[in-house]
Amino acid sequence: TYQLYKENPTAFTPPLATGANAQALGSGSFARHTGSLAHSSGVFGTLGDAQSGEYILRGITTAAAWTDLFLDGISDKLILDDYSTWGAFITISARRFDVVNEVALFTLQLSLDRASGPSSVRILPGMTKSVLGRDDNTWDVKATDDTYNGALGLSVKGQGGHTIRWVARVATTEVTN
Repeated sequence: TYQLYKENPTAFTPPLATGANAQALGSGSFARHTGSLAHSSGVFGTLGDAQSGEYILRGITTAAAWTDLFLDGISDKLILDDYSTWGAFITISARRFDVVNEVALFTLQLSLDRASGPSSVRILPGMTKSVLGRDDNTWDVKATDDTYNGALGLSVKGQGGHTIRWVARVATTEVTN
């Protein structure tokens, strides 16, 4: 017989998944965001205080205006806990829906920190953006510190009269006090 996986739960803190369609793997992981995947091999003191995360955000543009991406495609934001620091590697893919073969691919690398309260969230200096390819130079992406919600903001800009689907994968390394 074959085993797809084997676990050895010594000194184990049960993982917790509270987000819709979320998965928590390993000792002490906490998947609280919609569709999130959290992975940990232990905790400093509380669930999710030393983990990696993977989050998928999506959205559609039909105009040349900045449009936010969301975990549920509608309104669910990627909110940090108080006293959290995240390193993030973000890959964003775009594909025009109403015409074949117009695409784009971007990456962002950044550090995000939140002290006490939503207004304290900030992107640290040193963020990098790469355009790995795009058929139309007007398509663009940006990351912002959403100080209203205490979240990472991801926005995309398409083109007027063109329906473009956008998907972002956010891979994080997270530490929380």
